Amino acid sequence: MLFLSGFGSSQEDGVRDLVKMQEEARIIECMAQGRKMLKKVTGQDFGYSLAKWHDFLINDKKASKSYMRPSTWRGVENAIMIELRNPDRERLESLAENEV
Repeated sequence: MLFLSGFGSSQEDGVRDLVKMQEEARIIECMAQGRKMLKKVTGQDFGYSLAKWHDFLINDKKASKSYMRPSTWRGVENAIMIELRNPDRERLESLAENEV
């Protein structure tokens, strides 16, 4: 979900430290990577809609256990809520959809 919300790795070699991307092109790349990972893990596809993915992950019995993991949930939830309130989010989702 963090990738779908525009976070990406600060390292070229993996997911060690996630940071919010600033360049639009990088945000779109991270969103595509996040969507791909979410589809693979859940077998679902809600496109680039952060709100729909979030709703599914908190309400699905199996997915919510991983998504709302107590050790990381506070940080993840905060990042997702901030991005859901981002006035530019709808435009970014539309751009990502059109990149495919």
